[in-house]
Amino acid sequence: MLSDRLKSHANLRNLTFAFSLLLFVWVIWYCYTGSGGAQELVSRLLPIALILQVLFTYQKEPLYKWLPAIANHVLVVVYIGICVYAFVYFYLYYDERQVSAPATP
Repeated sequence: MLSDRLKSHANLRNLTFAFSLLLFVWVIWYCYTGSGGAQELVSRLLPIALILQVLFTYQKEPLYKWLPAIANHVLVVVYIGICVYAFVYFYLYYDERQVSAPATP
């Protein structure tokens, strides 16, 4: 069935690959166009890089060996959720944050 095929592909390696591909395509697009500048690139891609770090680390071993497995699963989801929130926030409000920042001499 279709749900069995989807379940076989839903794993940490494929999720890591998807975020890696997103990061790679975004950096290549930035190198080609240069739009937004370096600060915008960092503000948008740093959360993705942090997601990748959490996923790579979690594939090797639990984040906290002294916690039960379910707590580690929950913490990985919370960490990824925080990164996704940061990504969405900077994606939507980056220009507003730049305007309200004080000018440097």
